[in-house]
Amino acid sequence: IWLSELVCDLAPDDGEVHGLAGLILLTDSRRWARTDTQGLAVLLEDQDRSKWDASKIRRGMRHLQRSAANGPVGPYRLMGSIAGLHARSSSVETTPWDRIAALYGALITLNDSAVLRLNQAAARAWSEGPAIGLALIDQLADELDTYSYFHSSRAALLAKLGRTEEAVAAYDGS
Repeated sequence: IWLSELVCDLAPDDGEVHGLAGLILLTDSRRWARTDTQGLAVLLEDQDRSKWDASKIRRGMRHLQRSAANGPVGPYRLMGSIAGLHARSSSVETTPWDRIAALYGALITLNDSAVLRLNQAAARAWSEGPAIGLALIDQLADELDTYSYFHSSRAALLAKLGRTEEAVAAYDGS
């Protein structure tokens, strides 16, 4: 955080530098809610948002505003914007998943990767339903077979669809 803000001081008119600082602050703002007392990951929908650091969220959002005012859209501004939409939402149900999916689409245009497509599929699952998300995730099987978040994302959607046995098998794959 310190280093990213130092770089912002050195390059105050660089939108991507501010986008990066915003992304780092917004990501770090959720640090204490991401794991439980045993160190296990806590899903976004299960996180206690009262543990999110409001001061880091405000600082991150200021950097995103500076990013928007300086230069063309780049990957750090897009990723920071995704983090900002999460940070400003009071719950997963009120999160603008369609906007998040669109931001992932813009990121994919700049630098396509299977992980970005997985994240976009997860956002679309929230906005359009688990069957849509699962169909999109299944298209990534060959590229992400060794990526644990592929299997856990797929398993979560299978569980939401009531396909319990398949969900268990998918969790075993992760």
